[in-house]
Amino acid sequence: MDKQQQKTVAIVVGSFVLLVILWMAMSAYASKQAENKLNEKLQELGMQDAVGWSSIKSSPLGGKTVIKDLNIDYVLDLGVMSFGYEMNALKVVLNNFNSEAQIIKDASFELYGVEIPPELKSGKRNGLAKFHTNILMKGALQSGISDLPPFDLNLAWEIDDNEAELGFVVIQPEMADIEVDAVLNGNFKPLIEQVAKNPNRVANLAGLQAGLDRSTTLEFLDIKLKDDGFVKRSHDLSKRYALANANPEDEIDIEKGVINLCENEFKQYLSNKNGCDPVSEFITADNDELQLTSEFPSPISSAVIVNSINGKTSSNFKFSAH
Repeated sequence: MDKQQQKTVAIVVGSFVLLVILWMAMSAYASKQAENKLNEKLQELGMQDAVGWSSIKSSPLGGKTVIKDLNIDYVLDLGVMSFGYEMNALKVVLNNFNSEAQIIKDASFELYGVEIPPELKSGKRNGLAKFHTNILMKGALQSGISDLPPFDLNLAWEIDDNEAELGFVVIQPEMADIEVDAVLNGNFKPLIEQVAKNPNRVANLAGLQAGLDRSTTLEFLDIKLKDDGFVKRSHDLSKRYALANANPEDEIDIEKGVINLCENEFKQYLSNKNGCDPVSEFITADNDELQLTSEFPSPISSAVIVNSINGKTSSNFKFSAH
C-alpha cells in the first residue's frame, strides 16, 4: 500500500471512528434528556418515588428509548378505594415517544420480562396486574400449573382523526402467544382531545365509551394464537377427568365432543364452511396454531365493541378460521 492509499485509509477509518464517538456522545446526551423528561413527568404526576430503573438509553434522534430494570410500586388512592399498580420489567422499549405533542399518534412500547407480584401490598389490582391475575394466572391454574415465568407485551398504534390501527402482542411462556391487529374508523378527534385533557379518565371502560364517537366502527380484526402449553395441558386434563368419571362401558370421544361444541356454540361466528375443523384441532391440541380473520357482514359499531368487552358477543362478529 503506497503512502497515498495509507493516507486515504487513515482518513476513512478516522472519519468512521469520529462518527462513532460523535454518535455515542449524542446518544449519551439524548439518554440524559430522555431521563430528565421522564423525571419531570413523574414529578408532575406525583409518582417520582413510585417508579425506578437502572438505566435509560435513547438514540440520538430520540426515536427509540430503552429503559432497563423498570419497577413500579404505585397505589392510586381514590378515597373510597385504591388501585395498585405494581410490576417489574427487565426492559422497556419506547418507539417514537420523542414528540413534544400531548398525544403520541404513531408509536409503540415493548415490555420484556414482565413480572407481577403475587400479592399486592395495597389497593385493588389494576392495569397489567389485573390482566395478569384475571387472565394469565387464572388460565394457568385451570390448566394445572400454579406459577408462570415473566411475560412479554407489545402495544403499537397509529391514529388520526378518522382511523386507528392497533397492534397487541402477548408472549407468555408455558401458556400461549397472542397477537391481535385491529382497524377502526370513525371520528377520533373527541377521544384524542379527551386523552390530552385527562388521560386517566380514558383509562377505564366508561371513559373509553364516552370518548368513542357513535360513528366509530371496527373494520378489521385479526387474532393469531399459538399454544405454548396451556391448550395441551387443558386438553389432557379434560381427557383425564372424563375417563375418571365415566362408566367402564362408556365410549369416551373427546375430539367428537369438541366438534359438537364448536358446531353448537361457535359456528355462528365462523364464516368459512369448515371453520370448526381448525378450531377443533386447536382445542384438542392437534395443531398448536389458530388464526381468526374478520369477515364482518358490516362494520361493528362502538356500542357492540363495548358490549363485547363486557362479555356480550354479537352475531355480527364473523371470522374465517385457519
